[in-house]
Amino acid sequence: MTRRPKPQRKLRRKPKSKPSIPLPVPHDWSDQQALAVYDFCSALQELIWRRYRHALIDPILQAQFQAGRSNPTDTRTDPLPFDDDAQF
Repeated sequence: MTRRPKPQRKLRRKPKSKPSIPLPVPHDWSDQQALAVYDFCSALQELIWRRYRHALIDPILQAQFQAGRSNPTDTRTDPLPFDDDAQF
């Protein structure tokens, strides 16, 4: 008798743009400590993405789409102050 693997449950939570709990960053970290924490967080983010990317991609794209609709891009152009009398 062969067992079928359990289908993975898909996560359908909206990704948070900000942490729900304030995360204070100590002001007395050394440069090496700050770099170590940054590297750890980057590695953790990569591991989570590799494992859950299929569950994360739709909510992330949906959030970006919604943000794009609520904040239309400003297509106006401002004139740049060029000096036309430049000597070459």
